[in-house]
Amino acid sequence: MSACSNFTSPGIAQAYLLILITLLFYLEMTKMPLECYMQTRSARQRRLDYDPTFLLAPDQNFCKDHDHLMVYQTRTDDFEGRAFFRKVFSNYSSQHNFTIIFPLGLSSNLTVNEALFEEHTRFGDLLQADFLDTYRNLTFKTYAYSRFISRNCTNVLAVIKVDDDIVFNIEWMFSYLSGINRTTNTLHCRTVEKPFSIRDKTSKWYISEKDYPFQYFPKYCLSPLIAGTPATFKALHDATTKIPHVWLDDVFSTGLVAKEAGVTFRNLSINIDSDYSPFLARTVIAQYLNKTDDMTMLLKAMESKVISRPL
Repeated sequence: MSACSNFTSPGIAQAYLLILITLLFYLEMTKMPLECYMQTRSARQRRLDYDPTFLLAPDQNFCKDHDHLMVYQTRTDDFEGRAFFRKVFSNYSSQHNFTIIFPLGLSSNLTVNEALFEEHTRFGDLLQADFLDTYRNLTFKTYAYSRFISRNCTNVLAVIKVDDDIVFNIEWMFSYLSGINRTTNTLHCRTVEKPFSIRDKTSKWYISEKDYPFQYFPKYCLSPLIAGTPATFKALHDATTKIPHVWLDDVFSTGLVAKEAGVTFRNLSINIDSDYSPFLARTVIAQYLNKTDDMTMLLKAMESKVISRPL
């Protein structure tokens, strides 16, 4: 996990802050909140006609000497979480030759953005693009990091996207990733079969008939853990702007877009229940976390014995 050696330049810091201040000044003059600005911009894009501008990004050679890339999703203000994940995975990154990036959007809080700049200056592993980092804008985040992978990480054997509420058996996972078929476009994840669109306006995942007129979505991946080759992520990236945009990230990025790109699925065993027994028994490769602090305990339990099982 290398830092960008040239990122401490005052000129770069000033340019970064100037971009943020200019945007915030424009919003102040127009009396438009940042979230409203970003949502208005998004609403005009029936297709995701979005060309990411990276405000913070790892060096172009960030992936050059690594076999795997881990994409870790966190909130912009979760500085402690990213510090925790860096510490936890530093014990494994050399052994399995992987590196980590943290994709982010903009915070509506200028102080948070300034702190992100300082964090990236120190670690060089943030990928911040020009969209507001909210739950409804996760499709922007997925498209942005897929762009970075497509242009800078084509050399790695596999990419694994991980949310901050899941743990996986590291030995088992990287053994599995080292053997995946690189001639087919396949997403490796826990899939949702024949999911129906939710019309209840009180639901977190509500979608109107205007935005999606069909009763069912195509098969898609649950978001916490998704793996594939760089070629698969590029295929998804390239297909993203070819179909109508739906704000639900899992549904859109790994369902509708995957269907358009001709991507297939291979199921991974992920326990979504709060009981850790299946993970500790090594019958599943990944486990939802009740709390982040449980990750260390579960990883130490996995170190006691290396096991390989069919997925």
